[in-house]
Amino acid sequence: MPDSVAIRIVVVDDHALFRRGVIDLLCSNGEFELVGEAESVDEIATLVHRTQPDVALIDIRLGLASGLAIVPALRQTCPQVGIIIVTMYDAPAFRRSARAAGAHGYVTKRNADTELPRAIRAVLAGRGYFGGEGRDPGGVHLSPGHTGDIPRLADRELEVVRYIARGHTNRSIGALLGISVKSVESYRARSMQKLGLSTRVDLVRYALEVGLIGDEGSSEEEE
Repeated sequence: MPDSVAIRIVVVDDHALFRRGVIDLLCSNGEFELVGEAESVDEIATLVHRTQPDVALIDIRLGLASGLAIVPALRQTCPQVGIIIVTMYDAPAFRRSARAAGAHGYVTKRNADTELPRAIRAVLAGRGYFGGEGRDPGGVHLSPGHTGDIPRLADRELEVVRYIARGHTNRSIGALLGISVKSVESYRARSMQKLGLSTRVDLVRYALEVGLIGDEGSSEEEE
């Protein structure tokens, strides 16, 4: 791409203030040109096909939907478009899921001002950009909407994660699975350690993002 041609971007985020901040950040010096913006998953495909951008910047959580869900389809129908996930989530599990879905890059919102221009340039140069992860050994290979086993979780760990994400307490999970509350807590702790997550809420969000449950079962009930 010649230096004189601006890099065409679309921004998809359900927070208008953040969208405006990204647009102001990137388009202030003429290197980048905004060709479209949207706030929901339903708008993304039409927007990208209509504007034919160089790069699409997409948030993971768009209302009740996951931005990752549209990535595989975009990769198929618009293979020339670089897809960068821009999100508040910084856990390794989310980066790995973005990579598995087919995203070309991943930037956290708190580092967007410094990393986003660098990520866009890297993606357009044919290099993936998953800043902050170091060498990613592969981790979770699970696309959004896929409900098969997560390779790094044992079957019982996966069962516990699903029940937690549906809002069950440790006590009710133990009753459903016929195991002790202590065992449930142990499976939960091991799962969170493997996925690089630090809180129960993170675990629920992760299960939603990778399609382990539907949004209707996402109550974050605590003990």
